[in-house]
Amino acid sequence: MPLVMSMGCSKDDESSTPITKDNCAVSKITANGDAITFEYDEKGRINSYEILFVEENDKYVLTSKINYLNDRIEIKGYEEGILVEDYEFKLDASGKIIKAINKEYPAEALYSYNTEGYLIKEVYQEKRLYEEEYEGTHDYKYENGNLTSKTSKKTFQDKWSGEYTQEEKRDFIYDTNEENVPYSSLFTGLIEERWGWDYGPIHILYEHGYFGKKSKNRIISDNNNTYTYGKNANGKIELVKKSYSSWNESDINYSIEYQCDK
Repeated sequence: MPLVMSMGCSKDDESSTPITKDNCAVSKITANGDAITFEYDEKGRINSYEILFVEENDKYVLTSKINYLNDRIEIKGYEEGILVEDYEFKLDASGKIIKAINKEYPAEALYSYNTEGYLIKEVYQEKRLYEEEYEGTHDYKYENGNLTSKTSKKTFQDKWSGEYTQEEKRDFIYDTNEENVPYSSLFTGLIEERWGWDYGPIHILYEHGYFGKKSKNRIISDNNNTYTYGKNANGKIELVKKSYSSWNESDINYSIEYQCDK
């Protein structure tokens, strides 16, 4: 898969205050030729984003529009003017997502939170192409304000392979002297992207708190990867290097650009 992206904001969670142009909004993220560019509304929320992704000799552009309503968020994605992605995210009274629906094919996910406002469980079910059914759970655990482990169980069923299950546990290590980096779910996969390749709306909404509180510190490693960072002249993170420790994969360098009010 190519690049990974994100955004969001809840109604009453201080940790999810939207990134606004007054304090430098992330305007673009690139990696390996792919790119995502964000546009903001007058409230500092992302109201659209454009993804350029490269696959072998082909290039694709996906333009998505976000509509914020009192009880839900709607996101529609277009490729060459044709609707190709259609999502609805239902909100609870505090503005957190409790249900996600993919209208393009039968799929939905349910989310629950602890009393501190952290996402602790996801339950999902969907039917994919080629008559494959896919369901599972993700359980999230936290320590000292950081998401430290994600336990996943996925069950697949199709007419060729029958039913089979995959289980995985990922542990995350943090530098507790450094603050969380914007869009860290993009390159670490803290939360599972349900749809939309690596660029999907789940990551986008996670960044600004629609899935509850984010980790407060900077991730430096997980089971398979290490993460190193570079700052620009203003002290903001402008480069994230993802290095694979257990696979023979090339490093991925994510570049982050900002737009600041002057």
